[in-house]
Amino acid sequence: MTKRDDSEVIDKLIEMSEIKPIRAFDYYFYRFRSQGFEWNQKRVLRAYRLLGLQLKRKSKKLLPARVKTSLNQPQAPRQLWSADFMSDGLMSGGKFRIFNLIDDYNREALCTTPARSMPALRAVKYKAGNRDLRQPLTNTNG
Repeated sequence: MTKRDDSEVIDKLIEMSEIKPIRAFDYYFYRFRSQGFEWNQKRVLRAYRLLGLQLKRKSKKLLPARVKTSLNQPQAPRQLWSADFMSDGLMSGGKFRIFNLIDDYNREALCTTPARSMPALRAVKYKAGNRDLRQPLTNTNG
């Protein structure tokens, strides 16, 4: 076999691709190595490309465009509220959370309550204990 005579490699690739047609280059190369062939990777890759066995890349899944809606701007106080949690760590290693309740019209902080543990029920009690909060509540995730 001369330097550029890849006929043996091509024959083995054709034979193996008939058995396992949809395989990547690495599969064929490592199968050759496990069968005892000493061909280097460049040689096998050259024959693989010559035969056109490359697999097509998967196309990116297109998602439908999101319908963007503008945020509601309140026209008066007590129409729209925002709730948010912040968390931080103490020097001792413990964690604590802060529950914030803000009026979106004038950005007034109605409730800023720190606690080591903040179950949802307690956050609802803080919300209910503050003024007349029957209007919509937005939650910022982030």
